[in-house]
Amino acid sequence: MKIICTVEVSDRNLPSLNLPSKKSVRSSLAIGKSGDKELYILHQTNQNGSGKKYKVKNNIANLFVKFINEGKATIRFKEPQHDLAIKCDSIQLKGFLRTLKTGFGRELRKSVINNSKYPDYTKQKFETY
Repeated sequence: MKIICTVEVSDRNLPSLNLPSKKSVRSSLAIGKSGDKELYILHQTNQNGSGKKYKVKNNIANLFVKFINEGKATIRFKEPQHDLAIKCDSIQLKGFLRTLKTGFGRELRKSVINNSKYPDYTKQKFETY
């Protein structure tokens, strides 16, 4: 699945190095599988046409979806230590996150998702390993 949205990439290492973070950029996010069946998120901008791939399996620390009805969500990765702050249409964003959840299968733990307003995720039963 692919969505066109505004994404701000924040590097969590930059505050310790006293460097400013990047600005919001109009870009596209896509969910796909690589040749070895690894699920990834591809972030493409006009400046970076080839894009940046983020592995999904055992690499997402948190999903912040409290303001999903306003079309805002944040994906926090473990490695590299980046946060993707996503802003787009709420229906597209919900579909994107649902596709991401489906790609996880049963690997998504309930503790990964931090929300208070999105009931679809909280009513699902997740297996904790």
